[in-house]
Amino acid sequence: PVNKLCSATAGDLNDNPHLVCFTGGKTENMDQARTVLEPIAKKYIEECKTKGTEQVVYFCYAGMGSGGKDDEDDDDDLVASLRGFAKLPDKVPLVFLIDIPGQQVFLDDKDGGPNLPDDASMAAECKRLLEGYLDKSVKGRAIRA
Repeated sequence: PVNKLCSATAGDLNDNPHLVCFTGGKTENMDQARTVLEPIAKKYIEECKTKGTEQVVYFCYAGMGSGGKDDEDDDDDLVASLRGFAKLPDKVPLVFLIDIPGQQVFLDDKDGGPNLPDDASMAAECKRLLEGYLDKSVKGRAIRA
């Protein structure tokens, strides 16, 4: 239910809203993002199945500064491009929900974004954004604002 954002998976961002976690590029950072997102994604998908509703939000993570291999450099370029496109703060970890079809991004970007020092704070921000997006209680801003 959670994908690594890379050139092979990026096209789906144009078609569906995504809850995204940007982390540092080290393996342990990427594992942390996946570990935080997975139970949230599984619970949401199970709720959709139980209610007979369509899954409207998808989940992915990406790291910055992985360096080394060409495909990882492409991932850095993809993250930088998405950051610029949506005018996202240059901070990691960063959790946001992006709805490209709806031309909206949802995040707490006051003071450069929330401080997310551990798994619990990352998970809480993911849940807040997902639930707020679904029940329309969290306000987004225009992507190109």
